[in-house]
Amino acid sequence: MEQVGTTADAVLEEADWQARRAAHEARVDRWLGPHLARRRAGEAHPVEDFLFTYYSFRPAALRRWHPGFGVALAGGGPSYVGLKGYVETLDGVTVSRDHVRDRTRLLRQLHLLLTATARRPAQLGCLGL
Repeated sequence: MEQVGTTADAVLEEADWQARRAAHEARVDRWLGPHLARRRAGEAHPVEDFLFTYYSFRPAALRRWHPGFGVALAGGGPSYVGLKGYVETLDGVTVSRDHVRDRTRLLRQLHLLLTATARRPAQLGCLGL
């Protein structure tokens, strides 16, 4: 991976980002563990597996913690080296500006959708709620 000279807005020391990553994995594993066990057993739960069946999210992708744009992982972040969108900088491994820039249109659309959703009152009369 080519090292880029630009610096990040913030740098997480290795012990800090490792702790944040472990905490994220522990939180996510509470939902992923039962889902994966059901999948191995050939069983399905219509509500708890919705995220994986309707949206086709991969459990490994949900389990992977990301520091966020502008944050570098000191110590090299070897598990992030080679991941799409990550570059090695003088500060550590971080998401590249080019990666974010290439997704500007998608990010704007998501921002509009989430802003509109947050402004609307909850609709609690649907199935499953």
